[in-house]
Amino acid sequence: MMTGSAVGTHLIALSSFNLYEEPKIIEVSEDKFCYDTLLTIDRVIRATVDKYPQADWPVIASHLISAGFSFTDKVVNDIYWHARMWDEHRVSLSESFFVTFPGDASPEVAGTLCMATTYAGLFTVTSGFDRYIDNFPPTADPLSNQLLIINADHEVIHHDDEVWKDNRHTKKVPLGPVVVLKDQFSTTSQFDRACLRLQQSGYEVATQPTMTEWL
Repeated sequence: MMTGSAVGTHLIALSSFNLYEEPKIIEVSEDKFCYDTLLTIDRVIRATVDKYPQADWPVIASHLISAGFSFTDKVVNDIYWHARMWDEHRVSLSESFFVTFPGDASPEVAGTLCMATTYAGLFTVTSGFDRYIDNFPPTADPLSNQLLIINADHEVIHHDDEVWKDNRHTKKVPLGPVVVLKDQFSTTSQFDRACLRLQQSGYEVATQPTMTEWL
């Protein structure tokens, strides 16, 4: 568990695609420093963007504040960096959302929080990565602009990866279904689209559970 700017508080940083822009720092209490809080942040941002498609930071910040979040100018070394860019909606073809794997999946991935994203290149390097990003003009390449799943160690989890069946490491099996966490979306259509996009990217999609693990 990371520590924040004061006893019992923690900091979550929201980054921008604009590399010259300072991160936005949310301060939360210790009992709110969990995955559910990240989902709530994204849900509020998505609801704001749904209403204001080109919303800038002041508009988004006002909605986060109305939802009970507070900001600070303090920056410390112990800080949690949110992987999803707050201004994703303003960058063409950028898309990301949280996913996990069922409890009965391989112990390599079961219950882990990952990010499905079209801008995986910001977090990792993968062989043939240029085939996964959008082409201009569009091509017939089925990998163009597909989602990739990135884990907390910045490793790519491809849809056709094989994982250890159990901790004995005697047999590998297909990756299995991915769970899209519904609480990060503000509408059913957003959730349905995310599931469809994952399927179009080659992943199998399962129903979603409740995410309660701590950061």
